[in-house]
Amino acid sequence: MKYLCLAYGNERDWERLPKEQQDELLAQDEVLRQRGDIVAAVATTATTVRAWDGTPTATSETFAHTKAPLAGFSIIEAPDLEEAVRLVADTPCARAKGAVELRPIDQINEAFYQRDRDIPLTDVLQSLRSSHHELLAALDRMSEADLFKAYTPAGRGPDSTGQLIDWVIGDSYEHYDEHRATMQRLLGEQESER
Repeated sequence: MKYLCLAYGNERDWERLPKEQQDELLAQDEVLRQRGDIVAAVATTATTVRAWDGTPTATSETFAHTKAPLAGFSIIEAPDLEEAVRLVADTPCARAKGAVELRPIDQINEAFYQRDRDIPLTDVLQSLRSSHHELLAALDRMSEADLFKAYTPAGRGPDSTGQLIDWVIGDSYEHYDEHRATMQRLLGEQESER
């Protein structure tokens, strides 16, 4: 079962914790990432969209009014609610006077995942090689100045603007490292089953 974990917490409460305790709590987020779970922090600003009469309106406010703002979210895999509670109990918001709200996910891109399950491994490997080659070719065509230009990823607001090099490192190499860790874990589980 997948669980959506909504993490609520106030930056002031977080900053009051000693650095060593912050590091300890952030380590639990890393444990979740290494398992292949999604862990994300979010900006404190929010845009709420309503289209009750069919015409969309957007306001710069949160929909839910809570004691602490939404600070992040994760999507974790757990066999039951008890295990999901155990997994998030030592995360930053759960411990730093915030809260983590757990919601079971009924569906998440099931058609997408089902479609990809039927792709032969050779096709998956070819697609990965091709994507990697295209990324390297694009980087080869760029100058150093290009890599330090301002860049806002598609679908994100101005709060997400940074330098292109940060996106390449963050979304490419860190993403690769996450997949590599997940594959190593899965291969280790297969080896132990043999």
